Amino acid sequence: SVFKQEFPEFEGDFMSPDIDEKAIRAERPEDMCLAIARAKADALVPKVAKDALLVCMDQVTVCDGGVREKPESEKEAREFLE
Repeated sequence: SVFKQEFPEFEGDFMSPDIDEKAIRAERPEDMCLAIARAKADALVPKVAKDALLVCMDQVTVCDGGVREKPESEKEAREFLE
């Protein structure tokens, strides 16, 4: 992962929560971001040791008042930039 490459001094395991982020919606982008991070935590808690520190995060991009999802193609990414 990029984190491991950039910060090799921090040891830890990186796990994928395998959730459908696009199924999680909220009216305000900041609420959606928190809801996605919470869903990631809920999915991972059963998989980590009780004494582990679990850090889950997400980001939501807003442009012209609308949430922008991750582009599904290079073409779509270029359209976002126009």
